[in-house]
Amino acid sequence: MRGRFFLFLIIGLIAAAIVPIAIGNAAQPVTRTIGVSMALSGDEFTDTATGVKVRIPVTLFAAPKLSRYGRTWDTPDRQISVDTLNLGNTETLESRYSKLIAVKNRALTKKFIDKTKFVLEGREFGKRSDEDTLFHMEAEVNNGEVRAFSIFYPPTMQQDRAAMVRSIIGSADLFPSRVEVAVHPQTAAPAPASPSDLVVRQSPSGLSATQDQIADQKFDARRAEIDKAAQDLARQQQDINRRAGEIAAAAIAKSQQADDVARQLDELRKQNEDLTKRMSEILKTREMLRPSFGGNRVALVLGNNAYPNLPADRQLAKAVSDSRTMGNVLQQVGFKVTRGENLDRTGMSLKIYEFLQQVKTGDMAVVFYAGHGLSFDGGNYLLPTDIRIPEPNQEGLTRTMSIAETEIIGELQKRKVDVAVIVLDACRENPFRRPGMTRALGVDQGLTTGSHIQGVFSIYSAGMGQSALDSLGPDDKSPNSVFTRVMSSELYRDAPLTNIMPYVKQEVTRLAESVNHVQNPAYYDETRGGFLYVAAPALPGAAKGVGGPVEQAKN
Repeated sequence: MRGRFFLFLIIGLIAAAIVPIAIGNAAQPVTRTIGVSMALSGDEFTDTATGVKVRIPVTLFAAPKLSRYGRTWDTPDRQISVDTLNLGNTETLESRYSKLIAVKNRALTKKFIDKTKFVLEGREFGKRSDEDTLFHMEAEVNNGEVRAFSIFYPPTMQQDRAAMVRSIIGSADLFPSRVEVAVHPQTAAPAPASPSDLVVRQSPSGLSATQDQIADQKFDARRAEIDKAAQDLARQQQDINRRAGEIAAAAIAKSQQADDVARQLDELRKQNEDLTKRMSEILKTREMLRPSFGGNRVALVLGNNAYPNLPADRQLAKAVSDSRTMGNVLQQVGFKVTRGENLDRTGMSLKIYEFLQQVKTGDMAVVFYAGHGLSFDGGNYLLPTDIRIPEPNQEGLTRTMSIAETEIIGELQKRKVDVAVIVLDACRENPFRRPGMTRALGVDQGLTTGSHIQGVFSIYSAGMGQSALDSLGPDDKSPNSVFTRVMSSELYRDAPLTNIMPYVKQEVTRLAESVNHVQNPAYYDETRGGFLYVAAPALPGAAKGVGGPVEQAKN
Protein backbone atom coordinates (compact mmCIF):
# COMPACT_ATOMS: atom_id res chain seq x y z
CA MET A 1 0.00 0.00 0.00
CA ARG A 2 2.80 2.42 0.90
CA GLY A 3 4.58 1.72 -2.42
CA ARG A 4 1.40 2.34 -4.38
CA PHE A 5 0.82 5.62 -2.49
CA PHE A 6 4.28 6.93 -3.43
CA LEU A 7 3.74 5.80 -7.03
CA PHE A 8 0.49 7.83 -7.20
CA LEU A 9 2.22 10.80 -5.63
CA ILE A 10 5.03 10.76 -8.25
CA ILE A 11 2.55 10.45 -11.13
CA GLY A 12 0.48 13.35 -9.78
CA LEU A 13 3.58 15.56 -9.52
CA ILE A 14 4.60 14.72 -13.10
CA ALA A 15 1.11 15.52 -14.42
CA ALA A 16 1.00 18.76 -12.45
CA ALA A 17 4.40 19.76 -13.86
CA ILE A 18 3.72 19.13 -17.54
CA VAL A 19 0.44 21.05 -17.74
CA PRO A 20 1.89 24.49 -16.84
CA ILE A 21 4.91 23.74 -19.05
CA ALA A 22 2.66 22.98 -22.02
CA ILE A 23 0.43 25.93 -21.27
CA GLY A 24 3.44 28.19 -20.83
CA ASN A 25 4.87 27.17 -24.17
CA ALA A 26 1.55 27.76 -25.90
CA ALA A 27 1.06 31.18 -24.28
CA GLN A 28 1.62 34.09 -26.60
CA PRO A 29 2.37 37.74 -25.73
CA VAL A 30 -0.73 39.91 -25.50
CA THR A 31 -1.15 41.88 -28.69
CA ARG A 32 -3.96 44.14 -29.93
CA THR A 33 -6.14 42.49 -32.59
CA ILE A 34 -9.40 44.15 -33.59
CA GLY A 35 -12.09 41.50 -34.20
CA VAL A 36 -15.38 41.84 -36.02
CA SER A 37 -17.66 39.47 -34.08
CA MET A 38 -19.15 39.35 -30.61
CA ALA A 39 -21.22 36.92 -28.56
CA LEU A 40 -24.81 38.01 -27.91
CA SER A 41 -26.81 36.97 -24.86
CA GLY A 42 -29.91 39.13 -24.51
CA ASP A 43 -28.51 42.67 -24.40
CA GLU A 44 -25.21 41.55 -22.82
CA PHE A 45 -22.25 41.55 -25.20
CA THR A 46 -18.86 39.97 -24.78
CA ASP A 47 -16.81 41.94 -27.30
CA THR A 48 -14.31 39.50 -28.84
CA ALA A 49 -12.24 42.46 -30.03
CA THR A 50 -11.43 43.41 -26.42
CA GLY A 51 -12.77 40.62 -24.19
CA VAL A 52 -14.90 43.13 -22.25
CA LYS A 53 -18.46 42.14 -21.27
CA VAL A 54 -21.03 44.94 -21.02
CA ARG A 55 -24.84 45.16 -21.14
CA ILE A 56 -25.96 47.49 -23.95
CA PRO A 57 -29.60 47.86 -25.19
CA VAL A 58 -28.99 47.21 -28.88
CA THR A 59 -32.26 48.83 -29.95
CA LEU A 60 -31.19 52.17 -28.45
CA PHE A 61 -27.66 52.31 -29.90
CA ALA A 62 -26.28 52.52 -33.42
CA ALA A 63 -24.06 49.74 -34.77
CA PRO A 64 -20.61 49.74 -33.06
CA LYS A 65 -17.64 51.26 -34.82
CA LEU A 66 -14.02 50.14 -34.70
CA SER A 67 -11.74 52.43 -32.73
CA ARG A 68 -7.96 52.30 -32.38
CA TYR A 69 -8.05 49.85 -29.46
CA GLY A 70 -11.55 48.37 -29.56
CA ARG A 71 -15.13 49.51 -30.24
CA THR A 72 -17.37 52.53 -29.75
CA TRP A 73 -21.17 52.50 -29.31
CA ASP A 74 -23.16 55.75 -29.73
CA THR A 75 -26.84 56.52 -29.35
CA PRO A 76 -28.33 57.96 -32.57
CA ASP A 77 -28.32 61.46 -31.05
CA ARG A 78 -24.65 60.94 -29.92
CA GLN A 79 -25.58 61.97 -26.37
CA ILE A 80 -24.31 58.71 -24.83
CA SER A 81 -21.06 57.05 -25.96
CA VAL A 82 -19.60 53.74 -24.70
CA ASP A 83 -16.05 52.55 -25.38
CA THR A 84 -14.44 49.16 -24.77
CA LEU A 85 -10.65 49.04 -25.08
CA ASN A 86 -7.93 46.37 -25.02
CA LEU A 87 -4.50 47.98 -24.70
CA GLY A 88 -2.80 44.59 -24.45
CA ASN A 89 0.69 44.97 -23.00
CA THR A 90 1.43 48.20 -24.90
CA GLU A 91 0.63 50.36 -21.86
CA THR A 92 0.71 49.92 -18.09
CA LEU A 93 -2.22 50.59 -15.78
CA GLU A 94 -0.28 53.41 -14.09
CA SER A 95 0.65 55.18 -17.34
CA ARG A 96 -2.98 54.98 -18.54
CA TYR A 97 -4.20 56.46 -15.25
CA SER A 98 -1.62 59.29 -15.34
CA LYS A 99 -2.57 60.17 -18.90
CA LEU A 100 -6.30 60.34 -18.22
CA ILE A 101 -6.08 62.50 -15.09
CA ALA A 102 -3.80 64.94 -16.92
CA VAL A 103 -6.30 65.73 -19.70
CA LYS A 104 -7.26 69.40 -19.68
CA ASN A 105 -10.84 70.62 -19.13
CA ARG A 106 -11.67 67.73 -16.79
CA ALA A 107 -12.87 68.02 -13.20
CA LEU A 108 -12.60 64.74 -11.29
CA THR A 109 -15.17 63.88 -8.63
CA LYS A 110 -13.82 60.39 -7.97
CA LYS A 111 -10.45 58.78 -8.55
CA PHE A 112 -9.16 55.47 -7.23
CA ILE A 113 -6.20 53.28 -8.21
CA ASP A 114 -4.46 50.23 -6.81
CA LYS A 115 -2.20 47.57 -8.36
CA THR A 116 -4.98 45.91 -10.40
CA LYS A 117 -7.51 48.60 -11.37
CA PHE A 118 -8.51 52.24 -11.34
CA VAL A 119 -11.81 54.17 -11.51
CA LEU A 120 -12.30 57.79 -12.61
CA GLU A 121 -15.49 59.86 -12.60
CA GLY A 122 -16.12 63.52 -13.24
CA ARG A 123 -17.15 66.23 -15.68
CA GLU A 124 -15.49 67.24 -18.96
CA PHE A 125 -15.91 70.81 -20.18
CA GLY A 126 -16.32 71.56 -23.85
CA LYS A 127 -16.60 68.00 -25.16
CA ARG A 128 -19.90 69.13 -26.68
CA SER A 129 -20.64 72.66 -27.72
CA ASP A 130 -24.07 72.79 -26.03
CA GLU A 131 -23.28 71.44 -22.55
CA ASP A 132 -20.67 69.73 -20.39
CA THR A 133 -20.39 65.94 -20.26
CA LEU A 134 -20.17 63.49 -17.35
CA PHE A 135 -17.97 60.43 -17.61
CA HIS A 136 -17.14 57.15 -15.88
CA MET A 137 -13.87 55.34 -16.72
CA GLU A 138 -12.34 52.17 -15.35
CA ALA A 139 -9.45 49.90 -16.27
CA GLU A 140 -8.00 46.62 -14.98
CA VAL A 141 -4.81 44.66 -15.54
CA ASN A 142 -4.57 40.88 -15.53
CA ASN A 143 -1.37 38.98 -16.41
CA GLY A 144 0.07 42.15 -17.94
CA GLU A 145 -2.97 42.78 -20.18
CA VAL A 146 -4.79 46.11 -19.71
CA ARG A 147 -8.49 46.45 -20.58
CA ALA A 148 -10.62 49.55 -20.13
CA PHE A 149 -14.23 50.74 -20.28
CA SER A 150 -15.62 54.28 -20.43
CA ILE A 151 -19.00 55.97 -20.87
CA PHE A 152 -19.80 59.65 -21.57
CA TYR A 153 -23.30 61.00 -20.92
CA PRO A 154 -25.06 64.36 -20.40
CA PRO A 155 -25.61 65.75 -16.89
CA THR A 156 -29.39 65.89 -17.32
CA MET A 157 -31.39 62.97 -18.75
CA GLN A 158 -34.82 61.42 -18.54
CA GLN A 159 -35.25 58.77 -15.84
CA ASP A 160 -35.18 55.85 -18.28
CA ARG A 161 -31.89 57.01 -19.83
CA ALA A 162 -30.33 57.63 -16.41
CA ALA A 163 -31.31 54.09 -15.38
CA MET A 164 -29.81 52.75 -18.62
CA VAL A 165 -26.48 54.51 -17.91
CA ARG A 166 -26.38 53.09 -14.37
CA SER A 167 -27.13 49.61 -15.76
CA ILE A 168 -24.35 49.84 -18.35
CA ILE A 169 -21.81 50.98 -15.73
CA GLY A 170 -22.84 48.25 -13.31
CA SER A 171 -22.66 45.50 -15.95
CA ALA A 172 -19.12 46.21 -17.18
CA ASP A 173 -16.83 43.23 -16.58
CA LEU A 174 -13.35 43.78 -18.02
CA PHE A 175 -12.13 40.22 -17.44
CA PRO A 176 -15.27 38.01 -17.41
CA SER A 177 -13.20 34.79 -17.37
CA ARG A 178 -9.91 35.30 -15.56
CA VAL A 179 -7.31 32.56 -16.05
CA GLU A 180 -3.98 32.71 -14.26
CA VAL A 181 -1.40 31.14 -16.60
CA ALA A 182 1.93 29.95 -15.25
CA VAL A 183 4.68 30.55 -17.81
CA HIS A 184 7.82 28.40 -17.56
CA PRO A 185 10.81 30.79 -17.23
CA GLN A 186 12.95 28.83 -19.68
CA THR A 187 10.37 28.29 -22.43
CA ALA A 188 8.31 31.47 -22.36
CA ALA A 189 7.76 33.09 -25.76
CA PRO A 190 9.87 36.25 -26.32
CA ALA A 191 8.14 39.58 -25.64
CA PRO A 192 6.72 41.33 -28.74
CA ALA A 193 8.45 44.30 -30.22
CA SER A 194 7.42 47.66 -28.79
CA PRO A 195 4.98 49.54 -31.10
CA SER A 196 6.57 52.80 -30.02
CA ASP A 197 9.74 52.59 -32.08
CA LEU A 198 9.88 54.36 -35.45
CA VAL A 199 12.25 53.47 -38.24
CA VAL A 200 11.76 53.30 -41.97
CA ARG A 201 13.25 50.18 -43.49
CA GLN A 202 13.53 49.33 -47.12
CA SER A 203 15.40 46.53 -48.82
CA PRO A 204 17.86 48.33 -51.16
CA SER A 205 17.14 46.92 -54.60
CA GLY A 206 18.48 47.61 -58.03
CA LEU A 207 16.14 45.04 -59.61
CA SER A 208 13.63 45.75 -62.29
CA ALA A 209 9.97 46.36 -61.38
CA THR A 210 9.06 42.79 -62.45
CA GLN A 211 11.86 41.25 -60.35
CA ASP A 212 10.83 43.36 -57.35
CA GLN A 213 7.24 42.17 -57.74
CA ILE A 214 8.36 38.52 -57.86
CA ALA A 215 10.53 39.06 -54.78
CA ASP A 216 7.59 40.60 -52.91
CA GLN A 217 5.36 37.67 -53.89
CA LYS A 218 7.95 35.15 -52.66
CA PHE A 219 8.29 37.08 -49.39
CA ASP A 220 4.51 37.11 -48.86
CA ALA A 221 4.23 33.41 -49.68
CA ARG A 222 7.07 32.51 -47.29
CA ARG A 223 5.57 34.57 -44.48
CA ALA A 224 2.15 32.94 -45.08
CA GLU A 225 3.80 29.50 -44.79
CA ILE A 226 5.43 30.49 -41.50
CA ASP A 227 2.15 31.86 -40.14
CA LYS A 228 0.35 28.63 -41.04
CA ALA A 229 3.09 26.51 -39.47
CA ALA A 230 2.91 28.57 -36.27
CA GLN A 231 -0.88 28.12 -36.13
CA ASP A 232 -0.56 24.36 -36.67
CA LEU A 233 2.01 24.09 -33.87
CA ALA A 234 -0.23 26.10 -31.53
CA ARG A 235 -3.13 23.73 -32.23
CA GLN A 236 -0.88 20.72 -31.59
CA GLN A 237 0.22 22.20 -28.27
CA GLN A 238 -3.41 22.71 -27.26
CA ASP A 239 -4.14 19.08 -28.11
CA ILE A 240 -1.14 17.96 -26.06
CA ASN A 241 -2.38 19.95 -23.06
CA ARG A 242 -5.80 18.34 -23.34
CA ARG A 243 -4.37 14.85 -23.65
CA ALA A 244 -1.98 15.43 -20.74
CA GLY A 245 -4.89 16.40 -18.49
CA GLU A 246 -6.87 13.32 -19.50
CA ILE A 247 -3.89 11.05 -18.88
CA ALA A 248 -3.21 12.58 -15.46
CA ALA A 249 -6.84 12.06 -14.43
CA ALA A 250 -6.77 8.45 -15.62
CA ALA A 251 -3.58 7.81 -13.63
CA ILE A 252 -5.22 8.94 -10.40
CA ALA A 253 -8.41 6.95 -11.03
CA LYS A 254 -6.81 3.71 -12.19
CA SER A 255 -3.67 2.63 -10.35
CA GLN A 256 -3.18 -0.46 -12.52
CA GLN A 257 -2.34 1.80 -15.49
CA ALA A 258 0.36 3.78 -13.61
CA ASP A 259 3.33 2.52 -15.61
CA ASP A 260 1.66 3.15 -18.97
CA VAL A 261 0.59 6.63 -17.89
CA ALA A 262 4.11 7.56 -16.83
CA ARG A 263 5.47 6.41 -20.19
CA GLN A 264 2.86 8.39 -22.14
CA LEU A 265 3.52 11.51 -20.05
CA ASP A 266 7.22 11.23 -20.79
CA GLU A 267 6.52 10.94 -24.52
CA LEU A 268 4.23 13.94 -24.41
CA ARG A 269 6.88 15.96 -22.57
CA LYS A 270 9.41 15.15 -25.26
CA GLN A 271 6.94 16.07 -28.00
CA ASN A 272 6.19 19.34 -26.25
CA GLU A 273 9.89 20.20 -25.95
CA ASP A 274 10.37 19.43 -29.65
CA LEU A 275 7.42 21.63 -30.61
CA THR A 276 8.75 24.47 -28.46
CA LYS A 277 12.13 24.25 -30.17
CA ARG A 278 10.52 24.28 -33.62
CA MET A 279 8.29 27.22 -32.67
CA SER A 280 11.34 29.19 -31.53
CA GLU A 281 13.12 28.49 -34.83
CA ILE A 282 10.08 29.59 -36.83
CA LEU A 283 9.77 32.85 -34.88
CA LYS A 284 13.46 33.59 -35.44
CA THR A 285 13.08 32.90 -39.17
CA ARG A 286 10.06 35.21 -39.38
CA GLU A 287 11.95 38.01 -37.66
CA MET A 288 14.84 37.57 -40.13
CA LEU A 289 12.38 38.02 -43.00
CA ARG A 290 11.35 41.48 -41.80
CA PRO A 291 12.90 44.12 -44.10
CA SER A 292 15.74 46.04 -42.49
CA PHE A 293 17.13 49.53 -43.06
CA GLY A 294 20.82 50.28 -42.52
CA GLY A 295 21.27 53.94 -43.45
CA ASN A 296 21.12 57.06 -41.31
CA ARG A 297 17.78 58.76 -40.68
CA VAL A 298 17.56 62.50 -41.21
CA ALA A 299 14.55 64.81 -41.27
CA LEU A 300 13.74 68.41 -42.25
CA VAL A 301 10.72 69.94 -40.47
CA LEU A 302 9.45 73.43 -41.44
CA GLY A 303 6.42 75.40 -40.25
CA ASN A 304 5.24 78.90 -41.27
CA ASN A 305 2.42 80.72 -39.43
CA ALA A 306 3.12 84.43 -39.91
CA TYR A 307 2.86 86.02 -43.38
CA PRO A 308 3.34 89.81 -42.81
CA ASN A 309 2.48 90.74 -46.41
CA LEU A 310 -0.84 88.86 -46.45
CA PRO A 311 -4.20 89.95 -44.93
CA ALA A 312 -5.06 89.06 -41.34
CA ASP A 313 -7.55 86.38 -42.41
CA ARG A 314 -4.77 84.58 -44.33
CA GLN A 315 -2.53 84.11 -41.26
CA LEU A 316 -2.20 80.55 -39.94
CA ALA A 317 -2.50 79.46 -36.31
CA LYS A 318 -1.24 75.86 -36.14
CA ALA A 319 1.45 75.34 -38.81
CA VAL A 320 4.35 76.00 -36.39
CA SER A 321 2.74 73.75 -33.76
CA ASP A 322 2.32 71.03 -36.42
CA SER A 323 6.03 71.20 -37.28
CA ARG A 324 6.99 70.96 -33.61
CA THR A 325 4.76 67.93 -33.06
CA MET A 326 6.13 66.07 -36.09
CA GLY A 327 9.70 67.08 -35.24
CA ASN A 328 9.32 65.69 -31.72
CA VAL A 329 7.90 62.40 -33.00
CA LEU A 330 10.74 61.93 -35.48
CA GLN A 331 13.38 62.89 -32.90
CA GLN A 332 11.98 60.49 -30.31
CA VAL A 333 12.45 57.55 -32.67
CA GLY A 334 16.02 58.36 -33.62
CA PHE A 335 15.90 60.83 -36.51
CA LYS A 336 18.34 63.71 -36.63
CA VAL A 337 15.91 66.60 -37.12
CA THR A 338 16.64 69.99 -38.71
CA ARG A 339 13.91 72.48 -37.72
CA GLY A 340 12.77 75.86 -39.03
CA GLU A 341 9.90 78.18 -38.07
CA ASN A 342 8.44 81.29 -39.76
CA LEU A 343 11.23 81.57 -42.35
CA ASP A 344 11.43 83.97 -45.33
CA ARG A 345 12.78 82.92 -48.74
CA THR A 346 16.43 83.27 -47.68
CA GLY A 347 15.82 81.52 -44.35
CA MET A 348 14.10 78.57 -45.97
CA SER A 349 16.87 78.20 -48.54
CA LEU A 350 19.56 78.24 -45.83
CA LYS A 351 17.68 75.72 -43.69
CA ILE A 352 17.23 73.37 -46.66
CA TYR A 353 20.94 73.71 -47.46
CA GLU A 354 21.82 72.91 -43.81
CA PHE A 355 19.65 69.79 -44.00
CA LEU A 356 21.10 68.62 -47.31
CA GLN A 357 24.63 68.82 -45.91
CA GLN A 358 23.68 65.99 -43.52
CA VAL A 359 22.20 63.70 -46.21
CA LYS A 360 24.46 60.88 -47.42
CA THR A 361 24.14 58.07 -49.95
CA GLY A 362 21.85 55.29 -48.66
CA ASP A 363 20.15 57.47 -46.03
CA MET A 364 16.42 57.68 -45.39
CA ALA A 365 15.18 61.29 -45.56
CA VAL A 366 11.86 62.72 -44.34
CA VAL A 367 10.69 66.24 -45.25
CA PHE A 368 7.64 67.75 -43.48
CA TYR A 369 6.22 71.20 -44.28
CA ALA A 370 3.23 72.97 -42.72
CA GLY A 371 2.12 76.37 -44.02
CA HIS A 372 0.70 78.00 -47.14
CA GLY A 373 1.25 76.24 -50.47
CA LEU A 374 0.18 76.78 -54.08
CA SER A 375 0.04 74.74 -57.26
CA PHE A 376 0.49 76.03 -60.77
CA ASP A 377 1.92 74.69 -64.03
CA GLY A 378 1.52 71.17 -62.59
CA GLY A 379 3.91 71.74 -59.67
CA ASN A 380 3.59 72.42 -55.93
CA TYR A 381 5.29 75.40 -54.27
CA LEU A 382 5.93 76.12 -50.57
CA LEU A 383 5.43 79.78 -49.65
CA PRO A 384 7.99 81.56 -47.41
CA THR A 385 6.78 84.20 -44.95
CA ASP A 386 7.90 87.19 -47.07
CA ILE A 387 5.73 86.21 -50.07
CA ARG A 388 3.71 89.10 -51.52
CA ILE A 389 0.37 89.18 -53.31
CA PRO A 390 1.30 89.49 -56.99
CA GLU A 391 -0.30 91.89 -59.41
CA PRO A 392 -2.16 90.42 -62.40
CA ASN A 393 0.20 88.82 -64.94
CA GLN A 394 2.98 88.53 -62.29
CA GLU A 395 2.54 84.84 -61.55
CA GLY A 396 6.15 84.15 -62.56
CA LEU A 397 7.36 86.38 -59.72
CA THR A 398 5.50 84.23 -57.19
CA ARG A 399 7.15 81.13 -58.60
CA THR A 400 10.60 82.72 -58.18
CA MET A 401 9.89 83.75 -54.58
CA SER A 402 8.65 80.24 -53.57
CA ILE A 403 10.32 76.87 -52.94
CA ALA A 404 9.40 74.14 -55.43
CA GLU A 405 8.67 70.66 -54.11
CA THR A 406 10.58 69.16 -57.05
CA GLU A 407 13.71 71.15 -56.14
CA ILE A 408 13.92 69.46 -52.73
CA ILE A 409 13.26 66.01 -54.19
CA GLY A 410 15.86 66.59 -56.90
CA GLU A 411 18.54 67.47 -54.35
CA LEU A 412 17.75 64.29 -52.39
CA GLN A 413 18.05 62.18 -55.53
CA LYS A 414 21.41 63.74 -56.35
CA ARG A 415 22.62 62.45 -53.00
CA LYS A 416 21.26 58.97 -53.78
CA VAL A 417 19.13 58.53 -50.69
CA ASP A 418 17.70 55.06 -50.23
CA VAL A 419 14.18 56.43 -49.83
CA ALA A 420 12.54 59.84 -49.37
CA VAL A 421 9.24 60.57 -47.61
CA ILE A 422 7.66 63.97 -48.43
CA VAL A 423 4.76 65.12 -46.20
CA LEU A 424 3.01 68.41 -47.12
CA ASP A 425 0.35 69.74 -44.76
CA ALA A 426 0.09 72.79 -47.01
CA CYS A 427 -3.17 72.31 -48.88
CA ARG A 428 -4.83 75.25 -47.17
CA GLU A 429 -6.94 78.03 -48.72
CA ASN A 430 -5.25 79.93 -51.55
CA PRO A 431 -3.92 83.09 -49.80
CA PHE A 432 -3.95 85.07 -53.10
CA ARG A 433 -7.58 84.44 -54.09
CA ARG A 434 -9.13 87.56 -55.64
CA PRO A 435 -10.96 88.44 -58.88
CA GLY A 436 -8.91 88.81 -62.04
CA MET A 437 -6.14 86.27 -61.23
CA THR A 438 -5.48 83.39 -63.60
CA ARG A 439 -5.84 79.69 -62.78
CA ALA A 440 -2.11 79.25 -63.42
CA LEU A 441 -1.49 80.66 -59.96
CA GLY A 442 -3.76 78.13 -58.30
CA VAL A 443 -7.00 80.02 -57.85
CA ASP A 444 -8.70 76.79 -56.79
CA GLN A 445 -8.13 75.21 -53.43
CA GLY A 446 -5.35 72.74 -52.66
CA LEU A 447 -2.22 71.32 -54.23
CA THR A 448 -1.85 69.00 -57.21
CA THR A 449 -0.85 65.36 -56.94
CA GLY A 450 2.76 66.44 -57.46
CA SER A 451 5.42 64.60 -59.39
CA HIS A 452 5.39 60.82 -59.04
CA ILE A 453 9.14 60.33 -58.72
CA GLN A 454 10.73 56.92 -58.30
CA GLY A 455 12.03 56.27 -54.78
CA VAL A 456 9.67 58.84 -53.18
CA PHE A 457 6.66 58.25 -50.89
CA SER A 458 4.57 61.45 -51.17
CA ILE A 459 1.85 62.32 -48.65
CA TYR A 460 -0.56 65.30 -48.95
CA SER A 461 -2.95 66.41 -46.20
CA ALA A 462 -5.79 66.84 -48.71
CA GLY A 463 -6.68 65.56 -52.16
CA MET A 464 -6.26 67.53 -55.36
CA GLY A 465 -8.51 70.59 -55.36
CA GLN A 466 -9.32 70.28 -51.63
CA SER A 467 -8.29 72.45 -48.69
CA ALA A 468 -6.98 71.17 -45.35
CA LEU A 469 -8.62 72.13 -42.06
CA ASP A 470 -6.61 73.87 -39.34
CA SER A 471 -9.30 73.00 -36.76
CA LEU A 472 -12.81 71.60 -36.36
CA GLY A 473 -14.26 74.86 -35.10
CA PRO A 474 -14.01 77.33 -32.20
CA ASP A 475 -14.35 74.55 -29.60
CA ASP A 476 -11.46 72.52 -31.04
CA LYS A 477 -8.68 72.74 -28.44
CA SER A 478 -6.10 70.63 -30.29
CA PRO A 479 -2.85 72.51 -31.01
CA ASN A 480 -2.53 70.71 -34.36
CA SER A 481 -4.30 70.67 -37.70
CA VAL A 482 -6.74 67.82 -38.35
CA PHE A 483 -4.26 65.96 -40.57
CA THR A 484 -1.19 66.33 -38.32
CA ARG A 485 -2.99 65.27 -35.12
CA VAL A 486 -3.96 61.97 -36.79
CA MET A 487 -0.72 61.37 -38.71
CA SER A 488 1.62 62.06 -35.78
CA SER A 489 -0.08 59.50 -33.54
CA GLU A 490 -0.14 56.79 -36.21
CA LEU A 491 3.60 57.04 -36.98
CA TYR A 492 4.29 54.91 -33.89
CA ARG A 493 2.55 51.82 -35.27
CA ASP A 494 4.66 48.78 -36.16
CA ALA A 495 3.30 48.65 -39.71
CA PRO A 496 4.36 49.77 -43.21
CA LEU A 497 3.24 53.17 -44.48
CA THR A 498 0.96 51.47 -47.00
CA ASN A 499 -1.02 50.04 -44.05
CA ILE A 500 -0.96 53.22 -41.94
CA MET A 501 -2.09 55.72 -44.58
CA PRO A 502 -5.52 54.14 -45.30
CA TYR A 503 -6.43 54.58 -41.61
CA VAL A 504 -5.08 58.17 -41.59
CA LYS A 505 -7.15 58.95 -44.69
CA GLN A 506 -10.29 57.38 -43.20
CA GLU A 507 -9.95 59.18 -39.84
CA VAL A 508 -9.19 62.62 -41.34
CA THR A 509 -12.12 62.25 -43.75
CA ARG A 510 -14.43 61.32 -40.86
CA LEU A 511 -13.34 64.29 -38.74
CA ALA A 512 -13.75 66.69 -41.69
CA GLU A 513 -17.22 65.36 -42.47
CA SER A 514 -18.25 66.06 -38.86
CA VAL A 515 -18.05 69.80 -39.72
CA ASN A 516 -19.43 69.38 -43.28
CA HIS A 517 -16.03 69.70 -44.96
CA VAL A 518 -14.44 67.51 -47.64
CA GLN A 519 -10.81 66.55 -46.96
CA ASN A 520 -9.37 63.26 -48.21
CA PRO A 521 -5.59 62.94 -47.72
CA ALA A 522 -3.69 61.55 -50.70
CA TYR A 523 -0.53 59.45 -50.85
CA TYR A 524 1.59 58.03 -53.69
CA ASP A 525 4.09 55.20 -53.21
CA GLU A 526 6.83 55.22 -55.83
CA THR A 527 9.37 53.29 -53.71
CA ARG A 528 10.81 49.98 -54.88
CA GLY A 529 11.47 46.72 -53.05
CA GLY A 530 10.59 45.65 -49.49
CA PHE A 531 8.17 47.46 -47.20
CA LEU A 532 8.49 51.05 -45.99
CA TYR A 533 8.07 50.73 -42.21
CA VAL A 534 7.40 53.56 -39.76
CA ALA A 535 8.07 51.52 -36.61
CA ALA A 536 10.58 48.81 -35.75
CA PRO A 537 11.54 46.66 -32.74
CA ALA A 538 14.39 47.31 -30.33
CA LEU A 539 15.25 50.93 -31.10
CA PRO A 540 17.14 52.19 -27.98
CA GLY A 541 15.80 55.33 -26.37
CA ALA A 542 12.52 55.43 -28.31
CA ALA A 543 9.56 56.89 -26.43
CA LYS A 544 6.33 54.98 -26.09
CA GLY A 545 4.01 55.82 -28.96
CA VAL A 546 0.73 55.09 -27.24
CA GLY A 547 -1.86 57.70 -26.51
CA GLY A 548 -1.14 60.27 -29.20
CA PRO A 549 -3.23 63.37 -29.90
CA VAL A 550 -6.14 61.42 -31.38
CA GLU A 551 -6.60 59.15 -28.36
CA GLN A 552 -6.19 62.03 -25.91
CA ALA A 553 -8.82 64.04 -27.74
CA LYS A 554 -11.18 61.09 -27.67
CA ASN A 555 -10.88 60.40 -23.93
